[in-house]
Amino acid sequence: MKHFCQYCFFITLLLVFNGKTYATQNTLGCAINSEYQSFGSLPSFNDNKKPLIGYFCEFLPKRSTFLGNWFPTLPQVSFSKSEQLLINDNSSEADDYNQSWYIDLAIKRLGDSQLVMHAKHSKWQHTLSANEATSFYSRSASTAQDVITIQKDQQARLSYTLKAIGASLVFPYRLHQPLTRLTLQRLIITQAIQANIEGFPDNSLYNTETDLIEIGIDSHSYNKGLNINWGIALAAGSIDIDSAAISQNDDDLNEILSLYGGLELHYQYKINQRWFVFSRWQSKVRYSQQGKPDKLKYELGEVYKVTHALKLGLGLRF
Repeated sequence: MKHFCQYCFFITLLLVFNGKTYATQNTLGCAINSEYQSFGSLPSFNDNKKPLIGYFCEFLPKRSTFLGNWFPTLPQVSFSKSEQLLINDNSSEADDYNQSWYIDLAIKRLGDSQLVMHAKHSKWQHTLSANEATSFYSRSASTAQDVITIQKDQQARLSYTLKAIGASLVFPYRLHQPLTRLTLQRLIITQAIQANIEGFPDNSLYNTETDLIEIGIDSHSYNKGLNINWGIALAAGSIDIDSAAISQNDDDLNEILSLYGGLELHYQYKINQRWFVFSRWQSKVRYSQQGKPDKLKYELGEVYKVTHALKLGLGLRF
């Protein structure tokens, strides 16, 4: 709560000192946030079906098409944090959480569009239960014998981290031209996956790091009434297993292809000229697979992550 209040105070000061410089109708909204993620890279583990509950805050600037060539718009900033609630005492699920932030800065106006630089970080920690005995090879494992066995019904605390940095062309939303963003970015994803590697037990668990270059398009609007937003992206890159026990493979075997799709329903109800309430339902899917698997010697499991989120909140227009 302390960080939440500090965040809101910072945004308010930002608006007070810069409100006269930039276009009007910047918006600040905060909401109660409920979210759930499913990880398909772990067939030997049962999903934790309990959602996380927390808060979400976002500052959306008015994308000016006429105020200056350089730095024409205030930064867009969002932050969210959710934790596990309604759990049994002494449960390791008490440590489950998701925390993410996003920031972008418009660098230059190009006609009606803007060149925007952005950065994002998200970390999800979740507790899953093994549905069968599974071998885990940690970073410190140096041979196939340095194995940690996760027994059936034993809980394991795993994490998923996404870091992104990139550039976008942002366009104003128009009914006849719904495309609002063209993005090129680099993604670094760390997560646990299961794989079949020669000399190691089948479906063993490994920590991995995936480096992707992604290009995507989006259509987003946050006007009063119902807004149907979407985004799709295609990425390619490489994956590394974070364990000294695994020898380096040919680049072909470490190729990764990734697809992303997102759908968002945003509804905004105007209370008066300043205040509004909003609800936002989001569903996102990221699917990745090995480019050229060797099913006899080196086969990485297909990876998909599904996210659902519901936000209910109050906003202020400046």
